[in-house]
Amino acid sequence: MNPSQRVLRAFPARSVRCYSSSSSDYIPGRRGYAPGFNAPVNTRNSPKPSRKTPLETTLASHLPSGENAQRKSESKSGMNAYREAVRSKRFEYAQELLTAHAQRRQQSLQKQEENFKQLDSQRQQLLSEKQAAISHEQEVIHELELDSALPTTESETLAARDAHRLENLRAQKREQSDARLNKLLAIYHDSNNFITRENLDSKLSALVHQENRPPFMQTYDDLKTSQEVGDVQQLQRREAMLRDVMEGTVSGQHVGARAVREWVEKN
Repeated sequence: MNPSQRVLRAFPARSVRCYSSSSSDYIPGRRGYAPGFNAPVNTRNSPKPSRKTPLETTLASHLPSGENAQRKSESKSGMNAYREAVRSKRFEYAQELLTAHAQRRQQSLQKQEENFKQLDSQRQQLLSEKQAAISHEQEVIHELELDSALPTTESETLAARDAHRLENLRAQKREQSDARLNKLLAIYHDSNNFITRENLDSKLSALVHQENRPPFMQTYDDLKTSQEVGDVQQLQRREAMLRDVMEGTVSGQHVGARAVREWVEKN
């Protein structure tokens, strides 16, 4: 026996217990798959039969039959009397178990039927409440004379909701596109101020000789305690952003994405 056969013998393959059913056998949350959904791979077409013997068949085999009554021995020996007593006691126990099993099964079916009725009543109550809310909404809309402005049916409500979602999605995509375009325009307009190998010396000299340059910070504590550099730069940045939004420009003086889009639509 090779090692692979030993592994297969030590770990036998487990059978799949799930099974698929048609759409007609579909019960939400209990059995089958909804229409449009396929069953998983390697599923059974029918439920696996249970190996457990039904209790009715097992107990019924211990009950006396007509043939056993006819074949009953007429001997008066003590052994036969003992056997008859044991047999009658076994029949009595089997009858009691069958009766108890029938009662439990009846109670289970009755409880299951009550649960189904309760679920059905709850579902009907929810539907009635929803219908009452829709009718009340229709009455209010009719009283306010807003029939033309609002949807009147559930399908129209869903269609209006989908249209509103699509409009919001398009507006969000448009805002993202404008933001990316503004960043590209800002980079394009500031391309002359990029630091390259040719203008590195001139940029450094301009930074050193500027009049309103920020104070030199010795340590990190000086940078934390100083309120001149961070606050001023933040205020300037916010002011520039506000001016760009109000005027539709980039970097305060160049054409922004909104003006470009309006020019494209006009031409």
